[in-house]
Parts: sequence; structure tokens; C-alpha cells
Amino acid sequence: MENQKENTTRKFEEITFPPLMPEPPKEPPVKLETLVGKIKTMSAVPSHIPRNFYEQFIIYKSGATIRLYAYDNTNKAWNYTALT
Repeated sequence: MENQKENTTRKFEEITFPPLMPEPPKEPPVKLETLVGKIKTMSAVPSHIPRNFYEQFIIYKSGATIRLYAYDNTNKAWNYTALT
């Protein structure tokens, strides 16, 4: 009977697993001042395929209309939001 009790009260070591994904490196926050001059401004709606990250964002100005365009790599299409 003691042998049976011993088996039921046995403790197992705690197992720890490494994180599934490593933590991203700590980067300083992006400031608007650092983006000035890097976002291209156009007077025509973008239709090209961007070659790098900075080409994926374009400010469109035509008269009183101002839009921020962003390229969606998944759907291969430009999307925009109106700026006021």
C-alpha cells in the first residue's frame, strides 16, 4: 500500500519552453521629422509597383485634394486615405 501511495504523490520537474518567437530588437520610436523628405509627393495617382519600403508610401496632391497612398503587397494594389 505504501508503494502505491508513493507513486501517486510523485512530483514532476517543471518544464520550461523557450519562447516561440524571439523578441524584436528594441528600436527607437519613429519620429515624423525623420520621415520628412522620404515620402514622395506626386500630382498623379500612383500606379507603379514599388521597389523598396519608402516607395510604398506616397502623398498625392491635386488642388485641394490630399491623399496618403500605401501599397498593399498582398493584394498588389494601392490604397489611400484622405488627409485634411
